[in-house]
Amino acid sequence: MTPARRACAVVTDGTTASADRSNLATIVPLAVPVAPADLAAVARREGVVLTWAAPDTAISGAKKPPIAGYNVYRFPHGQPADEFATPVNTSPVSSATFTDNPPYGPHDYFVTALAAAGPPRVESDPSSAVNVTFKDLVPPPPPAGLTALVETAGVRLVWDSVDAPDLAGYKVYRTEGSGIEQLRPAGTIPLTPVQLVTATNYRDTSVNRGISYYYEVVSVDKTGNESTRVKTDWVLVPKTP
Repeated sequence: MTPARRACAVVTDGTTASADRSNLATIVPLAVPVAPADLAAVARREGVVLTWAAPDTAISGAKKPPIAGYNVYRFPHGQPADEFATPVNTSPVSSATFTDNPPYGPHDYFVTALAAAGPPRVESDPSSAVNVTFKDLVPPPPPAGLTALVETAGVRLVWDSVDAPDLAGYKVYRTEGSGIEQLRPAGTIPLTPVQLVTATNYRDTSVNRGISYYYEVVSVDKTGNESTRVKTDWVLVPKTP
């Protein structure tokens, strides 16, 4: 039988009489889509980007049901989903993608397809859940004012402090030069491979006399994000002090 619009009312029957009929309530049958498929979540700088495949079938088997949008639900990782939860989107999502800005940490997501945005809200079963961990992916600013000062048997680097609330420290790299008329990079090594520098200066005493070097410094935050490298000019360590 083809679903049709219906008007319904309620009447209370007693043993000897019946009450008046209630107001009419109209029931409009809807083609409710199946759950969205292929839900994926990727953590990026701008947030958690979710994508999914739009359902092309209704739970009745009908093809290409009308979709009024989608709802996206987020839960703490490992906790059961709440059937009365409020979606993270404030209005139905019109396309099969959504970017969420959750707190840092692990999260679970699922998505539903809407047959009607409501009220009442009519939506599909939830998609399969996915898990993603959102963390700080924004690097701190690079150090400014980097200067290399040649000293006796060493090179001292100084730079301005980076203003970042989650700054953990700095890394220092050194590149040796080769060539006579034109210097070319011959290899880069980290001078601070294990422990970050927390001061705004560093003294390199492992230089060889008569060799030219340039240095690079990056700032690092507590999540491990590194800024772009800031580079000095070539500096020559003289053969004689």
